Amino acid sequence: VRSAYYTISTVSNPSAGGRTSGGGSKQSGSYCTVNAVANSGYTFVNWTENGSHVSSSASYQFQVTRHRTLTANFTGGVPPATPVYRFLSPIKGHHFYTISEAEKRDVMNRLWRTWTYEGVAYYAYTTRIPGTVPVYRFYAPAVGCHFYTITESEKQDVINRLWRTWTYEGVAYYVYPSRVAGAAPVYRFWRPALSVHLYTISEAEKNDVIARLWRDWTYEGVAFFAMQSAGRGMT
Repeated sequence: VRSAYYTISTVSNPSAGGRTSGGGSKQSGSYCTVNAVANSGYTFVNWTENGSHVSSSASYQFQVTRHRTLTANFTGGVPPATPVYRFLSPIKGHHFYTISEAEKRDVMNRLWRTWTYEGVAYYAYTTRIPGTVPVYRFYAPAVGCHFYTITESEKQDVINRLWRTWTYEGVAYYVYPSRVAGAAPVYRFWRPALSVHLYTISEAEKNDVIARLWRDWTYEGVAFFAMQSAGRGMT
């Protein structure tokens, strides 16, 4: 009597999450082992069949008794972008940007007399993902303002020449150096009278500053590209 054969199919969810192997035509009663290997940036979660969990092991062995379609589920990839919050100091006439929820709350709770919360400036990443670069943050204690740049040469120049004025605080967050899907340019302005910068993703604000406040603010061009929402950028 000829033995029956069944088809074991394997798929990845999402397709970019990883690779599967071990499927194919299998003899009834034999044992089959399917394997799942996560791609870089992803983690294997489990195997499911018709939406139901069947195994948490990336290497899943079972006896073949029927046709089966098994799905290897992965998590990870590009994380959603995180809000970067913007504050204005009416007294000092400059802005402050932070991606830290803790720092945001601290400023709102302790320094509300000095800083006015203006909302979300744009969205960035708390960890480096493919295609992004760090935004370096500096602080000038004498005037109480911050400076942000993605340019390595500018960062080094400030550290080497202007260290008496600017204290290097490290990486603030991660952004794109050029346009990708979902990202928009963040424009940079310089105010010589106060030695402060303004960063805005708003085309309307940029145009208004250029048109009305050109005597105070010098337009310096695009600083970097940030996400316009919490959506995922491109890898």
